Parts: sequence; C-alpha cells; structure tokens
Amino acid sequence: MDHLSLDRLIRKVSNHEKAYRNGNLKPDYSDYKKVVVNGQEVLCMELTDSQMITQEQPFFIKRHSRFQNYPIHCHDWIEFNYMYAGKCQQIINNEPHFLYEGQILLMDANTVHKIEPLGENDILINLIIPKYYLTANFFNRFSSDSVLTSFFIEAITHGMKHDRFIHFASETRTRLQFFFKELLCEWFDRSTAYTDICEGLLSLIISDLVNIYQDSYTDHSDRYRKSPIVPILKYIEKNYANVTLTELSEQFNLNPNYLSNLLKKHTGYSYKKLVINQRILAADRFLLSTDMDIVDISQQVGFENINFFYQKFKETYGITPGTRRKLHF
Repeated sequence: MDHLSLDRLIRKVSNHEKAYRNGNLKPDYSDYKKVVVNGQEVLCMELTDSQMITQEQPFFIKRHSRFQNYPIHCHDWIEFNYMYAGKCQQIINNEPHFLYEGQILLMDANTVHKIEPLGENDILINLIIPKYYLTANFFNRFSSDSVLTSFFIEAITHGMKHDRFIHFASETRTRLQFFFKELLCEWFDRSTAYTDICEGLLSLIISDLVNIYQDSYTDHSDRYRKSPIVPILKYIEKNYANVTLTELSEQFNLNPNYLSNLLKKHTGYSYKKLVINQRILAADRFLLSTDMDIVDISQQVGFENINFFYQKFKETYGITPGTRRKLHF
C-alpha cells in the first residue's frame, strides 16, 4: 500500500460512522466498570475487556471513530494519539487541549480524558500499547541510551501518579510523519513479516519522539515546563566522567542542596545515582564495542575504585563486566 491508497482508505466513512453522524446509533458502555477518580465517576476500560492484544499482535492500531461523543474515561494501556489530518479537542484532567494535524499525544495509563466528536476531515489514529510491553520488552531499547532518555521513558511509564501526558508539536517533523504513514500502510495492508516491520517502525517513531522531547520539552502538563531539569540532565550526560555537584551547581547557578532536591523530585534519583548510572551505561558501551581492558574502562568513565565499579555494574546488570562482555561476543 502506498501513501495515496492509505489516505483514501483512512478517510472513508464507515457504516458505524454514518450511523453516528445520522444519530441512528449510540454506543453501549454498560459493560464497562466505573471508578471514582478525584471525586469524579469515570468509565474504566481494560485490555482484558477486548481481544485487541495477542502474542502475535502486541499492540493495536485503530482509527478513532468520527461523529461519536465519547464519555470521560480512563484505560489501563498507554496510548499514542496521532493526528493524521484535521484537529481534535481532548479534555484531559478536566482541562481542554487541542491536537493539530501532524501532532502526537502520548498518554499514560489511567489518565482521565475524553475526546470531543470529530468531523469528517478529522482523522485521529490511536496506538494502543500494553504498559507491560513497553516497560519489559520495548522501552528497554531506549532507556539504556542516557539519563535524559530514561527521564523521557519514566515520565510516562513510571510516574507515581498516573495522570501524565506529553504533547509533541511534531507537525514539522517530516521524517516522523513518514514513519507513521509507513506504519499505517503496513498495519492496514499486512506483509508476511508485518509484526517485525511494525515493531521496527514503532521503534523509529519513539526514537524520533525522544529527539523532539529533548529539543523542545513540550510537556503540556506544566509539571516541568519551567524547570531546568532537561539542561541539567544533558550536562550530566555529556560530562559524566568528571562532573561534580559543585560544578553542576555553578553551571546552573543553583544551590547544591536545591539542585539535588530538584533532581530527586523530577527523576526519582539523587545526583550521585544519576552520575553513576550514566557512567555504568557508558562503561557498558565500551565493553561491548571495544577491546579495552576493564580497569581502563572503569577509569575512562570516571570510577577511581575498581571494586566500586564492579559492585555498581553488577547491581545494574546482575553480572560482572567480564561476564557481560563474554555473553555479548
């Protein structure tokens, strides 16, 4: 399927949509359980209520039905909303948010929201992904890259309070639009290896979203908007081998104690833990891509004590650096 064929397919008005538009069909939500969130009764949708997810199909893609008035609800999966065409208004945590063509909304599980009825030219694509799949089998591909990437992942997968979402102003990112259209083409016109192809394209999409997140930091929940947390994490990522708390505090003109508390609040980790994590990640890259001696690697990434390096490496990977290298090769 090419992109033109995809466009024709995805804009076609279904029989259900015709019925919604004419007022001849009303959705039945009586089978869904109701929960109270912040004093408000909402519908709760669960993956166990459907057959969308299987071993061969670990995530699900669907076009959002137009002309339908969806009630306020939450669900136990992570959702990507991709505005293929037009625009939509969503009410998230009782606040209105607009999604425009080419933009993406990444929503954490159990976030309370509703989507206002879409018009005929408003095409919204939903990617439904079980949280366990991203956490256990997918996001681990990205969380090992840097503390900043980890922050992006944990912002949506490990929040103590699940009311988070990230709005990506991605409408000018032509590569991302291409990836999404290729994903939709493969999903709606499946080849023999469609599962591998779809997972690969989803991997590319998330990689590009990480880039957008780092560039623009468009978290519309305002949870971190005015915080210098991303520049601080970037600085740690770049200078992990020699950075000190004093240097970091001076660089960002912050009191050391305040900076430590800020990092702990937004990442869940202390300054020391973040630096050690980045050093271990860097050491692992050296282990797997060079033949450097392990002692030299530990010194290269900033560890002065080899025993401490071994201890922290084993805490992270469950094995020694030498075993890690042997298993890789």
